[in-house]
Amino acid sequence: MKKLFKNIYQWFKQKDRIIYLEYSALSLLVILPLLRPGYILLLDLVFTPKIPMPTQINNSFPLNAFLHYLNLFLPSQIIEKLLLFLILALAGIGIHKLIDKIGVKNEWAKYFAGILFIFNPFVYSRFMTGQIFIILAYALIPFFVRSILNFFDQPDLRTSLRVSFWTLLISIISIHSIFFMAMIAIIFGVGKLITKIRDKKWIVNFIKFGLVSIVITLALSFYWFMPYVSGKTKASQIADNFDIRHVIVFQTSADKNLGVLYNTAGMYGFWAEEGGRYLLAKDILPYWPVLFGVILLIVFWGIFVGYKKHRYLTISFTVVGFFAFVFAVGSAYPGFEKIYWLMLNHVPLFNGYREPQKFVTLLILSYAVLGALGVEDLLNRGGESRRMPEGFKMILPALFIIIPVLYSPVMLWGFGGQIKPVDYPKDWYQINQILNNDKEEFKVLFLPWHEYIGFRFADRTIANPAPNFFEKPTTAGDNPEFGTVYSQTNNPTSDTIREHIVSGKSPEEIAGVLTSLDFKYILLAKEADWEKYNFFDKTNKLLLVEDAENIKLYRNLEYKK
Repeated sequence: MKKLFKNIYQWFKQKDRIIYLEYSALSLLVILPLLRPGYILLLDLVFTPKIPMPTQINNSFPLNAFLHYLNLFLPSQIIEKLLLFLILALAGIGIHKLIDKIGVKNEWAKYFAGILFIFNPFVYSRFMTGQIFIILAYALIPFFVRSILNFFDQPDLRTSLRVSFWTLLISIISIHSIFFMAMIAIIFGVGKLITKIRDKKWIVNFIKFGLVSIVITLALSFYWFMPYVSGKTKASQIADNFDIRHVIVFQTSADKNLGVLYNTAGMYGFWAEEGGRYLLAKDILPYWPVLFGVILLIVFWGIFVGYKKHRYLTISFTVVGFFAFVFAVGSAYPGFEKIYWLMLNHVPLFNGYREPQKFVTLLILSYAVLGALGVEDLLNRGGESRRMPEGFKMILPALFIIIPVLYSPVMLWGFGGQIKPVDYPKDWYQINQILNNDKEEFKVLFLPWHEYIGFRFADRTIANPAPNFFEKPTTAGDNPEFGTVYSQTNNPTSDTIREHIVSGKSPEEIAGVLTSLDFKYILLAKEADWEKYNFFDKTNKLLLVEDAENIKLYRNLEYKK
């Protein structure tokens, strides 16, 4: 054991290894209060005691299968919290290493970029709504960019395979990141081609091994890409149903005083920020526009000085940031609306961006890199200045790295105490056991019929966890009910349930409808509008098996296998 600790110590002593500990500690400053027993249940984050094996082939099948098998050895609570920890730690580590790759030598500048990449309104809002796989992909984007830059420096089989690895990994985690990576590859690739236009050997290797990387990536993505193209996945159905309603409902939001442009530039604008779902940093920071203005000035200074020292990289990151900003604003600003619709109607995969604010991912990437260039130059100038007091020179680096934290202080210590671990009600576990004791093969219908429900035990609205919590095949609402968007898929079973059961128009036929759909049991959670299903107790076709504090269990008496 002593030798093991000595080897670990020696490993961390090597160059740049200490950042793993530093960003891990920073991550713990955010999530430590969340490590108590219980589940973190948020709008789109609903881990359950058992992580089911995925039944649909989509891009995230390998990830979900991995989590399922990992759950055989680790409780899902631990897996969930490990993911939350890794997101923030990897975000800082990845951008820190990327800044080192582009040639920034000043350590404080690297920490400025790393902390800004962690502490910002985009990461905060996505965390508060439980979109952890979007921000896990966000955290890994710097690793992809680093692999792309290494490939452009030396295009060969080794570097092309690394590009394929990061592309595949990130695309498995979040399908939305595919377009981000394509943007980066195209913009940086064109820029590098311009600088290497006379180097025939480099161009030949670039084309040859670039094609190798593309072929490998496409071949290993074939398992989900073909079902997606053929419209057989839920994601492809949602994309196919994308229309003007989605544009309106998920449009990037504007600040009531400063409008949509400054709001988006300030890394805000996520549609879920509206309606008081959670506390925003700008709600308690009246000076937020000034503080962001300081960040923006640092970024612009980074563009100015970077153009002289790192021209290719500075121009590339600036172009990426510009297009990311335009796409993130989307249809919310008249000047960008035509560009957004042009992309939406004619560019493959772009039609999946029903809420364009996700492009802030690349905007923050640009801020972090260009900001690091600015901070390095300002610290160098400050160190050489004879007019600046020595005491101020000592605290200047700390001022730079504290700016991002001051801009998003609500992230600290469990997101300002807004997120707390909870457990599912005891009667949910009891009902699950009752269902498991029935050895027949059957399906369970979970009501009320909503994809998102305000559960009392979660103390917030969350995605319906029933299909994953109950081990028997369970069908729950697939209707998100966001504004004018009631449903996003074309599911005949859902249509039948809404027409004959949810509507309550024909209670005498309910058992027959349930039987035709292979439902032996109904679970009725005492949440939301559950009392509208009181007619269940008035028909002799359903037997009330259990009436617990939080949930009712009915058996379909006409069901025969």
